[in-house]
Amino acid sequence: MTERGDSGRFAKPKIISSEQNETFRSLQKLLSSRGIQEQGLALIAGDKIVPEVAAHHSDLMTTWITPEGGSPPPTDIPWLILSKGLFDEINQFGTRSPLITVKLPTFSVWTDTASWPSGCTLFIALQNPENVGGIVRSAAAFGVSRIVLLKESAHPFHPKAMRAAGTALLSATFQRGPSIKDLRVTGAPLYALDAGGSLLQETKFPPSFALLPGVEGPGLPDHIAKEQRVSIPMKPGVESLNAATATAIALYEWRRLR
Repeated sequence: MTERGDSGRFAKPKIISSEQNETFRSLQKLLSSRGIQEQGLALIAGDKIVPEVAAHHSDLMTTWITPEGGSPPPTDIPWLILSKGLFDEINQFGTRSPLITVKLPTFSVWTDTASWPSGCTLFIALQNPENVGGIVRSAAAFGVSRIVLLKESAHPFHPKAMRAAGTALLSATFQRGPSIKDLRVTGAPLYALDAGGSLLQETKFPPSFALLPGVEGPGLPDHIAKEQRVSIPMKPGVESLNAATATAIALYEWRRLR
């Protein structure tokens, strides 16, 4: 089975049907944040995001992956054909469209002493990749300047994060930050979302500021001062909002005030 690519050369697919195959085991590792970081690659799935990457970011693509009978790659990159069982195992979206692996963009290191951009710098320390993806989507929608991933954060290119973020991943600016336990922000005002903070509607956001969603479970570390904490008013007795929803509300309020 051979197909001619746009370059005029034949792409010779590699057919994989065994779970013990080394290439397939490498793909399996891309289903975890640790595997993504170790390999510097991400596995992308989705009927919208895959064509977007192929059309506008083809230089990042490293592998084209299809089930048996799938369409060939649009460019001259390695093509893997997986048996149905293997394809379904790594396909977190349940789609029958091709999957791709891409080189991760380089995330610069955040420093408090560097110049702060105008607008919101969003810090994330959430371990749930779906919440991370939801926050990335909201960050893109409301015009966040940059997203700083703290050490506790799930990787934004985790498949479950990508499902929530969609193509917003391609427009976001990411940086790497310290652990939330070591986070010290002095270059701009910091607002941390917390049920015990001052009311969000009474907050006056400055031209440059930092926003830190509360961490579900352990909450915020003790060194985040009480006056830095902001809360979203809710009906008494109702369970608190999850971090992604709370962040979207806070970002909407910031944009509304602008």
